[in-house]
Amino acid sequence: MTMKKIISLLFAIVLSLNVKAQATLTEAVDFTAVDCYGQDTIHLFEILDRGQYVLIDFYFYSCSPCFDACPHVVEAYEALGCNKHDVFFMEISPSDSDEICQWWVEKFGVEYPTISREAGGDKIDDTYGIKQYPTLVLIAPDRSIVLQDIYPVETAQDIVDALAPFGIEEHSCDEEPELPVVTPEKPEATVIATSDTSMLVVWNAVENAVTYNLYQGTELVADSIDDIQYTVTGLTANTEYCFSVTAVSTTAESEKSDEACDKTFSGENVEELLLNNFKIYPNPASSEINIISEMKEADVKIYDMTGRCVKNVRIYDDNTRINISDIEKGLYLININGSFEKLIIE
Repeated sequence: MTMKKIISLLFAIVLSLNVKAQATLTEAVDFTAVDCYGQDTIHLFEILDRGQYVLIDFYFYSCSPCFDACPHVVEAYEALGCNKHDVFFMEISPSDSDEICQWWVEKFGVEYPTISREAGGDKIDDTYGIKQYPTLVLIAPDRSIVLQDIYPVETAQDIVDALAPFGIEEHSCDEEPELPVVTPEKPEATVIATSDTSMLVVWNAVENAVTYNLYQGTELVADSIDDIQYTVTGLTANTEYCFSVTAVSTTAESEKSDEACDKTFSGENVEELLLNNFKIYPNPASSEINIISEMKEADVKIYDMTGRCVKNVRIYDDNTRINISDIEKGLYLININGSFEKLIIE
């Protein structure tokens, strides 16, 4: 081989080594890792599922170009809202220990999560097929990798400009993000009279609900209820009452449930009801419960939290065992001749 051909071959090899490598995936692969301080757990898909893009900076501390790029990445992080808005920054090292990553974080003032080799950075790096460093990968909320690499990174503006076509806008770190309006579905409510002056209102748990409000017609009876039941007291005997419930998220209140109605007991029944004391054990229970009652005969009804009766049994002894293995796990109300008690099935 002539010297000219050897030189040409070496030149081609050098050029190929200087070509900026890119991530080889087109769809993100989920991972969970703890930052190098052992404080924050990062779930990639959880971040994407809440609507943020994710920018991952693959680096290692002995990489000279990584040293040059890191201050620009930090500046871009601040320019784009400090992980509060459209994009979430993180960095991953395939070779650095927690201690070295902490040194890196403190040197450059990195405030976004840094994942070390010890936390699985090497495995994530391999999964994403990273070959040269730094490599900055942008993942969209639909989990597609929309930028295989942002290069070159000579200023923070290079990163800001690369992300702008995806609707990622600049924000101050002090600016709080606008929360998306999430309106819960309306609950389903049931009302059960528990005495001549009280009623128990129960409803199903609703997704995205933080608390619940209880209404009687248009009047707000109770708000910010953090349970799926509420006892209304101070009612009049032998009178029908109707109630509805709304579910409240962090940003919105649902429609009212359909009204649920019941009639309080008449005064003549109160003394008899007070005599119907009973004891349930074990509670919580899994397969069966024992009921000790002062009544030889009694109707036993078990209601779920939507007010649906899931078991109806008549007992003829003051110490009776009832099979509950056919009832799903959860919180229930057990009604024995008009008296109520919570029952937990686990």
